[in-house]
This record gives sequence, structure tokens and C-alpha cells, in this order.
Amino acid sequence: MQPFLEVKLLGEFSVRWGSAILVDSNCRMNKNIELFALLLLNSHQPLTNQELTNLLWDDVVNPAGALKNAVYSLRKLLQDIVPDVPFILTTGQQYQINPDISIQTDVRRCLLLFEQMKQKDVTSDCQLKLGRQALNLCTGEFLPCFAARPWVLFYNHQLISDYISVVCHISNILLKENTHTSAYEAFSICSHASMICPQREDIYPIYSKLCISWK
Repeated sequence: MQPFLEVKLLGEFSVRWGSAILVDSNCRMNKNIELFALLLLNSHQPLTNQELTNLLWDDVVNPAGALKNAVYSLRKLLQDIVPDVPFILTTGQQYQINPDISIQTDVRRCLLLFEQMKQKDVTSDCQLKLGRQALNLCTGEFLPCFAARPWVLFYNHQLISDYISVVCHISNILLKENTHTSAYEAFSICSHASMICPQREDIYPIYSKLCISWK
């Protein structure tokens, strides 16, 4: 079976290629690793030198040189682990993950499940099944190792909105079942969401419904 890049972006940043660990949560998160995360997240299209320097550097005198060093460092890191696979390709003034390499990310899987839930004629039972699968993948904040970076904040804002929407929708389905088991599951889902997104108030009405249901 052809290996693929297995990428975890929620709760931590880690990358595996078959049995080889390219990045794990204990790695030193330098600019070369941030560059890798950005290229993986945008694997469907190449990014130009200008786009990368704008996203990765805002306080460097020579961002073009910094990018060149980061690309060199990233390629060396990957080649030391998997010598025969060209993970990063350069075309003109653009960089991208090798398009011949398959990539599976938890974020992409979550977004696909979210979209499937929104399809017409999807039953409540099916929505619940899809929602549970999506929420099981949401183990934490998006790229917490780079949480303060502007480009991460941009992606994180949209992901949190989708995540909270699913949390509320699935919790309301569970509450309609009107059983102790379903109410406890809704409470667990909301509690987990409040830990990941403590400043979001969207889930508080669900807590109120839970309190009423248990009276």
C-alpha cells in the first residue's frame, strides 16, 4: 500500500509517513516546521515566495533569505528521515507539497463530515453519527503550537465557528431523545467544547436546557 502523509492539526501538530514520524508534538517548532504546516494546509495549490514571506515573517529584514533557509532546513529534516521521497517541490517562485503524495488531515476530514451533515434529506440519526465522528476528531485547538500566528488565527476562527455549530446541533438532537444517556452525552460534548473554546457563549443555552431536563 502506498504511504500517505497523515497530518494531525487539531490539539497538536504531527505528521507521519507510514511508520516514519516526520513531525511530532515534541519537536522544536521553528519556522521550517511552521512552513511545513502552511504548505500541508494549502496542499491543493502552490504558494508563491511573496505569499509565504507575508504569512511567515513580519519582522525580518531579509524575508526572502529567511524563506530560503527555512525551505532548506525543512527539506534536510524530511530527507534525513525519508531519503527517497521529494516532499517539497519548487516551481519557479512557488513551493508546494508534491502533488503525487496523498495527504490525510483531521481538519479536512472534519470539514467533510460537517458538509455531509448539512446535506438535504440527512436523517437525525445520520446527522448524529456524522457529528460524533467529526467531534471525535476535534481533540483540541487548531495548531496550538502556532496559536498566536495571524494566519493560524484566521483559519482557527472559521473552524471554531463550524465546530461550535456542530456541537450545538448534535447536542440539541441528543436532548430531543429525552433520555439520561443522551443528556449525559450532550453534557460531555458541551463540556469538551467549553474547554477548547472557553470564550464562546454559544453552548451556554445548551447547558440551560440540560439543567431543565434533569430537574
